[in-house]
Amino acid sequence: MTMKSNRGLEIRVGYTIVAAVTMACAMYLSAVDGATGNAVVDFCGEDTTDLTGFGYCMGAVDGVGTALVLTGHACIPAGVTIGQTVKMVVKKLDEHPELLDKMFPITAAYVIADAWPCIPELDEDGRPILDMMPNVEPR
Repeated sequence: MTMKSNRGLEIRVGYTIVAAVTMACAMYLSAVDGATGNAVVDFCGEDTTDLTGFGYCMGAVDGVGTALVLTGHACIPAGVTIGQTVKMVVKKLDEHPELLDKMFPITAAYVIADAWPCIPELDEDGRPILDMMPNVEPR
């Protein structure tokens, strides 16, 4: 009797765990540091002199974006830079100041997922194909 390999599933589970830990760390740091949009948005501009704040802003957006991609909640196009994504998040905060009192990584997650939703491929019956990873051949 031959057993079918679950290597693809194992890889997806691994990516999901990494993404969940990344999001949890970002949310924990936000809660500890009080990183609302109000506290972070000033550090996200190119003219900031606070490199620690700038690093937090870039890292939070990059971490959230990576977590969303790995879990299939966003499909950021190839070639989009972290800087472009940060500008998009800041623009949304400028347009919607009511979001400034929300946790910055959570707001960034909503903005990124809204801008680049994953549109699943459909099978021949019109149902979404839910496999987010390419087929991986067993060794």
